[in-house]
Amino acid sequence: MLGYIVERYEVFHSLFLWGWVFYVVGTCIGVGVLITLDRDDPHKGQKQYYGILLIAALFIIGLIGTIFLPSPELVKGWLQ
Repeated sequence: MLGYIVERYEVFHSLFLWGWVFYVVGTCIGVGVLITLDRDDPHKGQKQYYGILLIAALFIIGLIGTIFLPSPELVKGWLQ
């Protein structure tokens, strides 16, 4: 059972570390959306909102994954 918990935690931790990859990709997409906005676009405000929201959400995922989650080796030490 202990091995199963540690294995699942390692998967969970690696997914959050991949959050930084998602952040970089999301930032590129979000900045691309913000750059390509036309002045005459009737949905400009909504597109700006979603571009900024995408950047912020993916940044928070990456931040949580790298700062607040302990490493799998540390968790193994706690559980033994």
